[in-house]
Amino acid sequence: MDPILIVDDDESIRMLLSQFLKGNGYTCEEVENGARALEWVLTHEVELVITDNDMPVMSGIEFLKSLRLPSSSHTHPPPVIFMTGNWSETLYNEARQAGAKAVILKPYDTKELLMAVRTALDNKVKIQKHYASI
Repeated sequence: MDPILIVDDDESIRMLLSQFLKGNGYTCEEVENGARALEWVLTHEVELVITDNDMPVMSGIEFLKSLRLPSSSHTHPPPVIFMTGNWSETLYNEARQAGAKAVILKPYDTKELLMAVRTALDNKVKIQKHYASI
């Protein structure tokens, strides 16, 4: 299984999230902003991305939008779980329209996050199986 990419400018949050996911059987990679995440996704196989929004260089919402641009040359971008500590209806709608599979408020509930990860990965497998049968 390819890794889950964790994107957050706070190293301690990346580390805690990575440890939590590894404890649940996933492999993880970490980067500190959306620009590095975009670089990583375009050059490596990634199963899922979990991104914060408020980061320097490139925010989570900018990353989401860039990932889905035709110029990104990524025909099937990985699913993305969007996390933010600054909740608003506008940001929620913008993240969902940009392609986020889930939007989670920080501080996150580990059960909610794990359910979002499993749902995103399960849906990805179903989509890939559908493409394989065509």
